[in-house]
Amino acid sequence: MIRRTATGDQTIDFVAAPLVFAVGAEPQVAASVAPEVMIQAGLNAQASAMPRSDQLMSPDLDLWRAAFVDLKMTEGLYSFSDTTIERLDGGLRRAKIILPLNAPPGEYRIRAVAFRNGAPVGESEQVLTLVRSGLDATLFDLSRQHGLIYGIVAVLLGACVGGVAAWFGRK
Repeated sequence: MIRRTATGDQTIDFVAAPLVFAVGAEPQVAASVAPEVMIQAGLNAQASAMPRSDQLMSPDLDLWRAAFVDLKMTEGLYSFSDTTIERLDGGLRRAKIILPLNAPPGEYRIRAVAFRNGAPVGESEQVLTLVRSGLDATLFDLSRQHGLIYGIVAVLLGACVGGVAAWFGRK
């Protein structure tokens, strides 16, 4: 990340941070759990953004981390309120997390942490493999790996569709 100031550019490099981060919690849990407990449980997006080892003692690290999370939120990759939690029969709960459309394919860790009186009392972890397939995968890979070709194909496709529409729409 780069911050432009009157005295010059300041940079920080985050070498480890989740690509996608979503936290869902019932309102009473969110209000009763201390931020330090959330950090220890691995449920704090700012704390998960790790800079290079020589930048760990930066006095502005908290500001840099907050800016990083804000940037990821504007990209739609981090969310903290889009999750709904349903109570099911037998005391079970189900969380529905909507993954962003621009989430890259790969393996994602899904963690559920149970809290009681502001302290974690149990957790479960699963791996979710996100795979794109079909035309979606082809277009996604083409746009990421061969941007120029993707752009040319998009313009040609748009011109062809416009030409066909103009031909059908003529008087």
